[in-house]
Amino acid sequence: MRHLLNLRPLLQRKIRVADNQGGWTESWTDVGNISARLRPATASEREVAAQEQAHIDYVVYCPAEAGVARGHRMLLGNLALEITAVRRPSQSAKHIEAEAVMVQRG
Repeated sequence: MRHLLNLRPLLQRKIRVADNQGGWTESWTDVGNISARLRPATASEREVAAQEQAHIDYVVYCPAEAGVARGHRMLLGNLALEITAVRRPSQSAKHIEAEAVMVQRG
């Protein structure tokens, strides 16, 4: 499957930074570029998500060791995706499937 992971999105995670007023602000920090494959969610995947009161735009495949987790963000060109769910589809745990929604950068 590794040869199918032909994209190199930038993986980011959210961090909290102290605002020096007793609170914090959230910002994104780069984890690094990972190997990935991206496909639009099918109509049936969107329907199942809607029944669970969720939303899905894309499915992302990447190596299990990439460290992708719910709440991370991937940037690929003008596309920004937020990871909403992660699952390991095989017993060998060589790769993961992540559900993602398009988000606005900023």
